[in-house]
Amino acid sequence: MSGKTLKVIRAETLITGRGDPPIHEAVIVIENGRIRAVGPASEISITKKAIEFDAGDKTVLPGLIDAHVHLALGSSEDSSWEKMKDDPESLCFYAAGNAQRALVKGVTTLGDCGGVGLICIKLREAIKAGVLTGPRLRVSGTPITTTAGHLYFIGMHADNADELRKSIRWLVEKGADFIKIMATGGYMTPISNRRRAQYSESELRIAVKDAHRLERRVVVHVNGTEGIRNAVRAGVDVLAHCNWLGMKNNETIEYDESIARLAAKKGIYADLGPIGGFTREDSRWNLGCRMRENGVKVYLSSDGIGRQACRFPSDLRSLIENTDIDPLDAITMSTRIPAEAMGLHRDLGTIEPEKIADLIIVDGNPVEDPSSLERVHMVFLRGEPVVFKGRLCVKTDLKTSLLS
Repeated sequence: MSGKTLKVIRAETLITGRGDPPIHEAVIVIENGRIRAVGPASEISITKKAIEFDAGDKTVLPGLIDAHVHLALGSSEDSSWEKMKDDPESLCFYAAGNAQRALVKGVTTLGDCGGVGLICIKLREAIKAGVLTGPRLRVSGTPITTTAGHLYFIGMHADNADELRKSIRWLVEKGADFIKIMATGGYMTPISNRRRAQYSESELRIAVKDAHRLERRVVVHVNGTEGIRNAVRAGVDVLAHCNWLGMKNNETIEYDESIARLAAKKGIYADLGPIGGFTREDSRWNLGCRMRENGVKVYLSSDGIGRQACRFPSDLRSLIENTDIDPLDAITMSTRIPAEAMGLHRDLGTIEPEKIADLIIVDGNPVEDPSSLERVHMVFLRGEPVVFKGRLCVKTDLKTSLLS
């Protein structure tokens, strides 16, 4: 099935990802991998011969974007990770499998925020070259941290501004799409002290300046308020986690409204991952809501590690069921907003004319039934079907009848 062939998808319901009401009895026209027209069937005329996909009473929505995963990282509970972690060739297969599982579940774009070495950069290139089927990847390469810092066991060690600059330049030279810096300690590395900053404001400012010179965005891991303050003042692009932990003791939350407003003014995004397990009472979820009230653009992610990098749809379902978020809002925070944060919004994140046709079809309507997010019927990348009923399509020769 050529990418130049006109394709038409018909569905009972369409969710654009922009936050507007669903379109019913919808039609999407795809040509050369991009959306040419979208809207109610009564308003769309098809004048050329086309291959039609009739999704019946199912729902079409943008492919999900999980901007925070770790494909080439694992945990001690994962036996496959334990077997493969010390062998780069095996680890590449491990990362590829994790990426494909996410695609099968409807996640068409992944942001890999740090793993072992340059594994995921190589995986990205293999997917681009068509060597294997996989989601779109934006990759940071190995994260930058301090000696004894968060994820020091896989990260590049940079203990001052000069070392930060050198690490950034090396990663860009090797093909990193963006830069991931551990601006505070983290829970996976107890000795790192997640409540305290790993870099000063001036060090981060120099790092951001050099990354932006090389046209790379800077995503920072921040658990503690001290690190959030430094990162916002330094002008990073994305704050990941945002726990707002104070320095005093394990119970202290220190939300700084002035810093949140400054982040909004600077156009800094907040990534609330991992969202798995959030409830209405969860402090980090409520802090994220406060950041939104202060004008910060917030998006959702799984922070899925290794074989858990495919859990985003399940996490979204749980979030919708256990908090008071509007389902359409949750979808926008999983499509349009992360696309903006990743610099991909001109091509991805919503269903509208001229966007790349990365789409998913789910069995049911997520607005009425969040569990339908886990019932992925079909996945399209650039207008080509790549997943059908939980199976990767190696050859894209599907016919309309497969949707019946």
